[in-house]
Amino acid sequence: MIRLACPTTASLPVAEGIVQDAFADLHRVLSRVDDPGRWLHRAVANRSTSWLRRPIVARRHLGRAHRALDHPPPGSHIAVRQALANLRPRYQAAVFLRFYLGMSEVDIAEGRLTVRGRRP
Repeated sequence: MIRLACPTTASLPVAEGIVQDAFADLHRVLSRVDDPGRWLHRAVANRSTSWLRRPIVARRHLGRAHRALDHPPPGSHIAVRQALANLRPRYQAAVFLRFYLGMSEVDIAEGRLTVRGRRP
């Protein structure tokens, strides 16, 4: 689950916190959840996106321009990271699910967040 949260948050400690909170919430609602793996996967994806979106919304309300990458990393990934930074969080998540986790477009569109051939 940390591998799901870390690219969105760009911070291992934040990703670990998101996953830990999701596990704690899953424990609280476990008796009402049909598919705990899917629920956990969705919860981590949603929280990661919300974590990313929170400062963007705050800056927008404060009237400041948002720039996702203040200091682009060195190397050949700068253009890709800048292009991803210009996408909305929902589209960033879709790119991550498609190209990093190998999910099909249909599964992403329909919200089926279990990756074929991998355990959630």
